[in-house]
Amino acid sequence: MNNQDFSELKGEKEFLAAIDSDGCVLNTMNTKHRLCLIPAFIKHFRLEEIAREAEETWEYVNLFSENRAQNRFKALSLTLKELGRRADLKRQCFKIPSYEAIHKWVQKNTGPSQSLLEHDALQSSSWDLQLTLSWSKEVEKMADSFFSQYQVFDYARESLQKLNQRSDCFVVSTSAEKTLHREWEHHRIKKYVKTIVGRENGEKAINLVKGAGQKYLKHKCIMIGDSPGDLVAAQTAAFLFYPIFPGQEAQSWKHFYTEIIDSFWKGEYLVKQQPRLIQEFTAFYSSPPPWELLPNN
Repeated sequence: MNNQDFSELKGEKEFLAAIDSDGCVLNTMNTKHRLCLIPAFIKHFRLEEIAREAEETWEYVNLFSENRAQNRFKALSLTLKELGRRADLKRQCFKIPSYEAIHKWVQKNTGPSQSLLEHDALQSSSWDLQLTLSWSKEVEKMADSFFSQYQVFDYARESLQKLNQRSDCFVVSTSAEKTLHREWEHHRIKKYVKTIVGRENGEKAINLVKGAGQKYLKHKCIMIGDSPGDLVAAQTAAFLFYPIFPGQEAQSWKHFYTEIIDSFWKGEYLVKQQPRLIQEFTAFYSSPPPWELLPNN
């Protein structure tokens, strides 16, 4: 699906709900990062000597900081930059290459994807891009092997069913659309959404604006997500936002199912619950990197 098709979807119901996937509806986030992205990152970027620091940096940047749930290639760029800034690695005289080609490629593409990387790497003599492509391909293979382990968080399915009574629903994610379709079909929850929009369609905020168009009143559009990036996208698109707290996913969905959906439909959520939840959500991601809390850092 391209952006034009997406923006032309008809609004059939009074409300609109945009829903993230990884770490929000499906418990894929930790598995994909810890068992796929990180091991492949250490292997392809030859970080075995500092494997502990590399894993710690990746997890902080991509699971526990404001950059959680970034596009895969943005996640890579951010982690390499953070590794290069670590004072403890500098004291060990371990130097992280600049990887300028990777950073420039990520920066110039609003929706970097593997297919785009394959094209650009073929046109370029950059060793950095070839390395990134090899890493990404291995991540895809590894993720496939864990596919059967993914599950829908408790109360997420029930929430999707309830939302559908009065809301048009769609998935907006930084994952690949092919993967999203497969995962939502496998868990039999694709029937609850009108469409699925992945990283190939660009930034989440843009997709939220296109999805809402002129079809819904702003206070009748909500984004459900688990990352600060989801919150920013919602605020940029003038959507309401409901947070799914990492480690508390089932409780978050139960609260959404039992209280928030009705509050959203009644027009009360904006004033009654959203300010407190956003404050708590923002505080959750405000901790500094753990290595900066150590002596001599």
